[in-house]
Amino acid sequence: MGGSNDAVTSTEATAFSIAVDLAFSAWVTKPRTQPGCYVPPVVRSEPRPSPFTSEALGAAQEPWEAGAVRARPGGLRVFRSRVLEALTRSPAPWPYVVGLPAAAAAFAHAVSDLPLVSAVLVFVAGAACWTLVEYVMHRWWFHSVPRGHAGRVMSLIVHGHHHLYPSDRSRLAATPWQIGGLVAVVGGLLAPWLSGPWLAAFLSGFVVGWVGYEALHYAAHHGSGGPALLRVIRRHHLAHHFRDPRRGFGISSPTWDRVFPSPRRRDRG
Repeated sequence: MGGSNDAVTSTEATAFSIAVDLAFSAWVTKPRTQPGCYVPPVVRSEPRPSPFTSEALGAAQEPWEAGAVRARPGGLRVFRSRVLEALTRSPAPWPYVVGLPAAAAAFAHAVSDLPLVSAVLVFVAGAACWTLVEYVMHRWWFHSVPRGHAGRVMSLIVHGHHHLYPSDRSRLAATPWQIGGLVAVVGGLLAPWLSGPWLAAFLSGFVVGWVGYEALHYAAHHGSGGPALLRVIRRHHLAHHFRDPRRGFGISSPTWDRVFPSPRRRDRG
C-alpha cells in the first residue's frame, strides 16, 4: 500500500507541475488589456528599398573587367534619387570651361614669384605626372576585381558603366567632385615639399594634363580621322574596350603600357 500511495503522489505532483507550466505560459502569452499593463508592440522590420535601380543592379553582375563585353547604346541610370544620379554625371564641356581657367590662374600665380623657365619646367612635370596617375588609377583601381555584391555595384559606378555604355557622353568626363578630390589629394601630398608658387605651377600642369586626357578620351569614342598620333591613341583605347580590357590602360600616354606591360590574353581553344 505504501508503494501505491507513493506512486499516486508522484503522479499527482507531475500533473500539478504540468498544469502550473501551462497556466504560466497562457498567462505570459495572453494579451494584457487591463489598465496599467503595457503590451509591447510587435515590431516588423520592413526591407529598405535599394538606392540603385534594378537596371544598375543587373548591369553590376556583368563581368566587364574579365573580358570584352557587348557595348550597349544609350546610358544607364544608376541611382533612383535624382540628386545622387546627377552626382555621377558631368557635362562634356565642363573640363574646358572650368579646368582651363583654373589652371591658367594657378600658373599666373606661379610666374608672379618664379622665373618663367622654372615655372614651365614644373608645369611640364605636373602634366607628365597626370599621365602616370591616370594610368595607375585606371589599371589598379578602376580595373581591380570587385568582391561581393557591394563591390560589383561600386565597380559599376566607378568605371564599369563606361565599358558597358561607352557612348554615354554624360559620364565620359570626370565629375567635378572626382577631379577636385584628386587634385586636393595630390596637392596635399606635395605641400610639405613644394611651396606656394611651385605647387601652383605643378598643379596647373596636372590639371592641363587632365583636360588633355578628357579631350583625347572624347575624340577616341566620338571622333574620327585626325592626326596620325590621335589615330594611334584611338586604336589603342578602343582595343582596350572591345578586344581585351585587361590591356591598354594608358589613354593620354600609351607609353606607360610599355613601361608596365600587361600579360597577354590567352584565348581558349
